[in-house]
Formats: sequence, structure tokens, C-alpha cells
Amino acid sequence: MGPVMIGGTGHSGTRALVNLCEAMGVWFPSEEEEGSTRDTLAYEPIMRDQNGKHMGSLAYQFAREWMTLERPPTPNDGLLYGQVRTFLELKTFAHLERVPKDYAIWGAKLPQFIMIMPVLADMFGQMKFIHVVRHCLRFENHVHWARTNTLAADFGELLGPDRYHFVRYEDLCGTPGTEIALLREYLKVDGDNDLKEMIQASRFEGHKAFNTAALLRSTGVPEVAVQAMRRFGYLE
Repeated sequence: MGPVMIGGTGHSGTRALVNLCEAMGVWFPSEEEEGSTRDTLAYEPIMRDQNGKHMGSLAYQFAREWMTLERPPTPNDGLLYGQVRTFLELKTFAHLERVPKDYAIWGAKLPQFIMIMPVLADMFGQMKFIHVVRHCLRFENHVHWARTNTLAADFGELLGPDRYHFVRYEDLCGTPGTEIALLREYLKVDGDNDLKEMIQASRFEGHKAFNTAALLRSTGVPEVAVQAMRRFGYLE
């Protein structure tokens, strides 16, 4: 099995998925090495430009091109794809040097991985991608939430269920036993250890569902976000 890559808009709950996958036998750098967010620091430069800003980064540039093309970018689409691929190859080489020899499966987590999924899929033919989504109304930029998560979900459908797994953070907190069982099945790992307490320990405050329809009536949420919330099960 190829690497396990975890992504989602920032503060979606990706850290909880790292902890779960780690408990299931996937190697990730430790919290002591990478920090409490569990972001894989080897890849972090792709999410910031030379001034430390997100919007000018390689990941954001790639996502904007992807939206413009209205299809997943390919190596034939120009320089930007090659820049992202070269960056990932260099950082992956450094990352793999840290993986202990007794681990068969390694992983990496960065929220912005959802913006560069086509390159990751091209690089890693056996990649297992985990896409974490949290309710749009928990975020300030509703359009960014909608567009990036929709891009990722559309591409995930192209990858198919063997290479793409979708998790709603609210479901993970509300029915952890079910979601953990689905994750085990996706990763094809056995185990009877109860990991539900791990979710209780790592979940964000405010994970519980709220009345989305009522809030939409009182807030100016753009239509693109409404459509995405409907797609991801937050609206009927």
C-alpha cells in the first residue's frame, strides 16, 4: 500500500485522523518533532510564499489554475505542475529518510494537500488520500471552503474508493465507532483496540451540529457555499 496522505481546510480535524492512522500502524513524524498540529513540516513550504503568506504559495497557485481549467491539471499544462512535482519529490526524499525500517506504511499530513491532489496521485500510484471536512459555517471564508473541498471531492470521485476516503469531522465525533471501522476498512488494517477515547481527547470544541438552515437565513452565505454544504450533507 502506498502512503497515507491527509488533507482538508485548516482546522477541519485532520490532526485527529493522524492520531487514528498512527494508532493503526501508519508512521507519521511524532508530535515532539512536528508540533501539536501534526502537520508534516517537510512539506509545509508549499503552503507559504516567500513573504510567509498563504495566498501566493505554490499550493494556492495550483488550486487557482485547477479551478480555471475546470479539470485536474496534468504535466502537459505547463510550468506550475512541474514546480509542484519537483518540490514534492525533493521533500518526499527527505521525509522518507526519517521513516523507521520496521514501518510498512508511512503517512504525511498537510491541510493544503487537498489543493494539489492531482500531483500527489500522479506521484504515488498506490496513495490512500483522506479528505476531512468540517462544517462551512465554522470558517470565515465560505467561498474558499466550498471551492477547495469541492475540488478535492470531485477528484476523489475520479480516484475511486480504494484511493480516496471522505470523513466529516462531525460524524467522527458523533459516531466514532462507525467512522473508525470505516477507516480500518479503507486502510485494510485489522485491530480490535478501542480508539474512541482518542477522538474524545483530540476533538475541537463546538463539534456538535447546529441548525444550519436557521443560520443561513440570518447570514450572507454565498450560493457556492450553500451548494457545497448540501453536497457534503450539511443541508437537505
